Amino acid sequence: AWPNGVPDCAKAMVRDARGPGCGLNGAAAVGARMAGVSRWGAVDMVGNVAEWVSDHPEGKPLGGSWLSAPGARGIASLEFAADGPARDVGFRCCRDLSLPAPPVTP
Repeated sequence: AWPNGVPDCAKAMVRDARGPGCGLNGAAAVGARMAGVSRWGAVDMVGNVAEWVSDHPEGKPLGGSWLSAPGARGIASLEFAADGPARDVGFRCCRDLSLPAPPVTP
């Protein structure tokens, strides 16, 4: 669930009365809605682009996107055809914090 109430365009790139993407009809730059940052510092966890999640039971994109109308739960599981392009789906690279960071090579 969205921790700060129903997401709006101050906190997330979503569909509102102005249209998709807060009226911009597209995604915003990463972190463009810092009022919606999580307490852990994660940005764009709802809206902007939906995320392809490998550990979701059905392998579906989650979180809604700039095309999604926000709901009380704030999180959506989207129908998505994996064999074609989608301009509102992306992915987030992350790792388990208990693992050591990989060495940096010049």
